[in-house]
Parts: sequence; C-alpha cells; structure tokens
Amino acid sequence: MKIRGAIVFFVSLFVVLSPVASDARPRAHDANGNATVIIGKRPPGCPSRYCGCALRLFLGLGSKRLNQAAAWLSFPHSPPKPGAVAVRPHHVMQLVSHVSGDVWIVRDYNSGRGLSRIHPRSVRGFTFVTPAFNNVSLLAQISHVNSYE
Repeated sequence: MKIRGAIVFFVSLFVVLSPVASDARPRAHDANGNATVIIGKRPPGCPSRYCGCALRLFLGLGSKRLNQAAAWLSFPHSPPKPGAVAVRPHHVMQLVSHVSGDVWIVRDYNSGRGLSRIHPRSVRGFTFVTPAFNNVSLLAQISHVNSYE
C-alpha cells in the first residue's frame, strides 16, 4: 500500500508540475495582470496559425476559406458589439463584452504560446464584422454574454 501511495503522489506531482498540464489550466492573470481564462489549444485539423479556423469551428461556419484571417472581411462590417468579430490582416477574435474605451473581453484563439484565451484586449486598429451564423442557439448565447467568469 505504501508503494501505491508513493506512485500516486509522484504521478500527481508530475501532472501538476508538467508544462503541458500547467498550460491547460485556467490562470488568474495574464502577463499584463489582466484576468484571463485559457480555453484550449489548436483544434485538430487547424493550421498552425489557427485563429480563423478555431473561430470558424466555434461559430459553426463551414467555409475553410475563413481559416485565413483576411477572409473574414467579406462579412458585413459593423460597429463593435458582443458577438462581432474583430479582424486584422493576420488575426481574428470575437468580442464578448465591453470593458472600457477600446478594451473588450475577447474570445481569442491562438492568442500566444499556442493557447486560446478569453481575456481583455485592446481592439484598436481592428475592423469589425458580423458573420452569418448557422447556429441560432449559439448566436443567442453570444448575444447575452456579459462576463466570462
């Protein structure tokens, strides 16, 4: 029994201290001291630069051309609002809720170190679009999100 307990202890210690396991856990704050939640890594089948692909999958949009961030500019432009997508030539992220000024809580796939997060971020310099949704219940869920905690 003592050997089994020691094995469980060391396996648990390895899992807690493992870099992969620690990256998969939600963190209280990012490098800037902002509250953040890690929501995952690159989805299977997405390219290494996966922000467009992961957001496309999350929203239930089928077109693989949306794997390219710039392709999101084909959607109707809109003001910044919850559910809108912020687009730059090489990055996309979805607006969740407004914090203040140009800072929004965003669903940000491939936001750094191969991870995806929900966190506060400036949207200065982004163009905003409203994608066509295939999933009505998802649209309702996005429209009523006020917080990510």
